[in-house]
Amino acid sequence: MPRQSGQVLVDAQTGSTVKHWVGFGLVLGGIGSALAGTLIYAGAPDATSNDAFASTDRDAAHVAGIVYIVIGLVLLAVGIPLSASSTSVDVH
Repeated sequence: MPRQSGQVLVDAQTGSTVKHWVGFGLVLGGIGSALAGTLIYAGAPDATSNDAFASTDRDAAHVAGIVYIVIGLVLLAVGIPLSASSTSVDVH
């Protein structure tokens, strides 16, 4: 580094490439899980049917959809900070 006089101090905080890509994978998995849960929840059988099994199927689809949405949100909550880990360098 060109400098007339004095010392140069380089302070590097290295991030983990593995953590970054694991976090990125968790973010993608979280988005996929939340989207699948939303589609399952929205695709539940209609409530207007008088069939007893339709009500049970609707309730099961709602529970499964909510479980997938919650799993997706947890994956996102863990993955976003991991994927944001990066390297920073300060030169003084």
